[in-house]
Amino acid sequence: MSNPHGLLFRVNDPPWWIGQLKYSFEIGESKLPATITGGGWYHMMSFADQRFSADGLSLADPNSSGDPLWLRRNNGVFMVYEQLLARAAPGSDKGIAFFMRASVSPSDRNLISTYVDGGFLFTGFSERHPNDKFGIAATYARISDSACALDRDVQFVTGTPYPIRDYEAILEVTYQHEVKPGFLLQPVFQYVVHPAGGAVDPNDATQTHRIKDGVMVGVRTTITY
Repeated sequence: MSNPHGLLFRVNDPPWWIGQLKYSFEIGESKLPATITGGGWYHMMSFADQRFSADGLSLADPNSSGDPLWLRRNNGVFMVYEQLLARAAPGSDKGIAFFMRASVSPSDRNLISTYVDGGFLFTGFSERHPNDKFGIAATYARISDSACALDRDVQFVTGTPYPIRDYEAILEVTYQHEVKPGFLLQPVFQYVVHPAGGAVDPNDATQTHRIKDGVMVGVRTTITY
């Protein structure tokens, strides 16, 4: 039901459970802080099969019902690792930091079955702008085996070299500049390899070519008051 302002409070959906454990420790004589987190989630909703229809045929088969097979429940596991590699100054919490995250989920009910990202964050490198930050990161999202199998089914049914999705990868470079306390500007550059996992280009009349790699350039603004 919605409140008087139109905000919808969803209270009848199946529950989604998530739990995690986090362990903090220090490395080396400099006692560089690090943390490792591991966890999992469990969703009690039903999810559409990535390949098969309700009647057991491939969704690419023109003889199928076209309605996906619904699978009960969903789950996944994940981990996060963070570490300060070097300090900008003795005792400082700024410097060069590293992070990595990864997750896996069942292939038959998730478009993305494996996800990994990681990168480096540089802080405290400028005395004039001590709160500025520079970061570089990369992400990799693997299309599930079931979704890839559906693309191969489309190839078989149509007899055309329909693109088979495989992965999407992104390289991001960003710089966050503190113009003044409470006002941040953050230019961002991203290069995207295989957008949507290398899906077919919707503007391609032959439906045989992938979406081309993309470039995104933008600026984020954060105002705190």
